[in-house]
Amino acid sequence: EKSCENTVSAVSGLMYGIDINTYFCMDRIVFADMANVIGGVTVPEYDDNFKPTGRNVTLKGDKLLDYLFKRDVNALESNSNRVERQLNFLKAFSAKTIEQTKKDITVPLNLYNKLSKKSISTVDASKITYLTSVFMNGGMDLEFMTLPGTLKQGEKYAEMYPDEKAIYELILKVF
Repeated sequence: EKSCENTVSAVSGLMYGIDINTYFCMDRIVFADMANVIGGVTVPEYDDNFKPTGRNVTLKGDKLLDYLFKRDVNALESNSNRVERQLNFLKAFSAKTIEQTKKDITVPLNLYNKLSKKSISTVDASKITYLTSVFMNGGMDLEFMTLPGTLKQGEKYAEMYPDEKAIYELILKVF
């Protein structure tokens, strides 16, 4: 919980004090559970060198975890490539979850119940139910954004230095 609170504080500071009142933190193994609950997630396929093949593949279990987390720590752009694969997963997972929720409104609550045992969060079942209702009635749009910045090689790992002016402009646009 302290780690989550520290992250919320750091992100809020990076985003000029915007209040962040909700977090959901889980161990990376839970991503496999997420995909398994909805029958797998179809994402762009990558080869062993982390290059797109131009095909799609449906993943769950350990194959999904490799897709989400493996990288070449010796290549500067490997983390950016990993983040791209993670965004591919989140977009595909969200789209499939929304599709299934249109057929069965209990899907988000079932996911929450499955994942809550392996996570720390300020979200509870009533908030999931409320957000599902708002979202499904057209009250929200789902969009993923990446904060702008410059990638540089650190002493051991790649480091991202935020572009404060571009972040400020993004915040004004979104909020």
